[in-house]
Amino acid sequence: MKQNKRKYWYLIILLMVVCCIAVWAMLSGQIPITLNDLQYIINPSTEVAHSEEGIKLSIVEEVLFTMRMPRVMMAIGVGAALAICGAVMQSTVQNPLADPFLLGISSGASLGATVAIVLGIGVGGSVLSELGIPVMAFIGASVATLFIFMLSIKNNRVSTLYLILAGTVINAFCAALSNALVYVAEDSEKVRAVAFWTMGSLAQVSWTQVGIVFVALFVVLIYFLLHAKELDAMMMGNESAVTLGINPNVQRVAMIVLVTVLTSLVVSFCGVIGFVGLTIPHIVRSLVGSNGCGKSTLLKIIYRVLKANSGSVNYKGEDIKGYSLKAMAKKIAVVGQFNDTTFDTTVLDVVLMGRIPFKSRWQAFDEMDYHLALSSLEKVDMLAYQDKSLSTLSGGEKQRIFLARALVQQPELIILDEPTNHLDIRFQLEILKIVKNLGIGVLATMHDLSLIANFCEYIYALKDTEVHSHGKPIDILTPENIKTIFGVACKVIKGENNELFFSYQ
Repeated sequence: MKQNKRKYWYLIILLMVVCCIAVWAMLSGQIPITLNDLQYIINPSTEVAHSEEGIKLSIVEEVLFTMRMPRVMMAIGVGAALAICGAVMQSTVQNPLADPFLLGISSGASLGATVAIVLGIGVGGSVLSELGIPVMAFIGASVATLFIFMLSIKNNRVSTLYLILAGTVINAFCAALSNALVYVAEDSEKVRAVAFWTMGSLAQVSWTQVGIVFVALFVVLIYFLLHAKELDAMMMGNESAVTLGINPNVQRVAMIVLVTVLTSLVVSFCGVIGFVGLTIPHIVRSLVGSNGCGKSTLLKIIYRVLKANSGSVNYKGEDIKGYSLKAMAKKIAVVGQFNDTTFDTTVLDVVLMGRIPFKSRWQAFDEMDYHLALSSLEKVDMLAYQDKSLSTLSGGEKQRIFLARALVQQPELIILDEPTNHLDIRFQLEILKIVKNLGIGVLATMHDLSLIANFCEYIYALKDTEVHSHGKPIDILTPENIKTIFGVACKVIKGENNELFFSYQ
């Protein structure tokens, strides 16, 4: 509830900032417009109209309504359109780098518009001729989008890595074709027009173009708002969307078509404007996102992925800031909660990475490194997978591979962030037995009280980002503490050897 209120306040503040900037932009320039000028424009006086002052004010009125206001409104429309396109593309292809500019859609539209300018399409006073450049821009953007998705398909699905690579290639290819057309064009006026247009400009916009952009923006925005839940589901992946009753392929095609239409309109009127669709969605998410802090955050501070706002972390009585990252990697190994990677490699290569801290820049992996890697894979029962591709493994199998990589580091302390995630009961027990028998310190976060009680020697129970209690499991995991921390009624049963079992009510 508090977060929703904060979002509304951010929205109000941002709208106020946009309005202030828009007013400033309309009143500033080589011909400054004062409040008195605005008063006359709103309520003109017949006495002043025929005077020298009246002629000057008529020029001011012309500048305001035919030049500045259309440009300011177009800037607002273009910014909103590109931001929406970027947010939608990032959700539909599950890639934070997706936006019309980086993926080559803008370049495709630019190529189509360049063809129209060079060939004289869109020159003339008729409505049909004025649509020449937008239509050609849409065709160019559509063809570019089609090729990008054709090149990015891997194993019958769109690869996020290939999507960026394909977009980069199409971007460069369309830019090269546009430059080639400009080079062979004989009309210097057309060459100059293309040069100025490709740099992005609001100088030539008209109220008609502003109207077209805002109508398209309104229609597309309504569609996306009505499909906001589908966008959220698709952002979590195709499997998540399908299980929620959404056909991601149909939705993706429809949304990409609308993004292409909106991008081609913007490019045809204002040229290529880059990075708005990439940066604005991330800025908005950073403003309205949550500021949670918990167990994983604490661990990341300990192994120096995050910096603490205050206090210090000591290892063997020394502040960890005194260690280099390489020195820390020789002492502390980490198995993170999420181990997905965009790039693919073999299982053995992943495990061998655990030996990197022990190698100089010019040293190759030797026989001992390979022996340690294979031995670690055997400990986690993954030796048979050494030559397999990491991307073909399940979540639980990947978890064991990254545990093997941590074992190869031969650390003094191993940090485990939810080590039993994605594992069945057998492998949960096996991995924890392996870790417990290493004879080194282990710092882990877990939710399973049975595993905590039977494998941990000392625990810290966190509630609302603070330490609620700490001590031996038998002293901390009481029905009262479990009720307070988790809000669940529980009966704790002690076995013959003081092992704990939990019956939830």
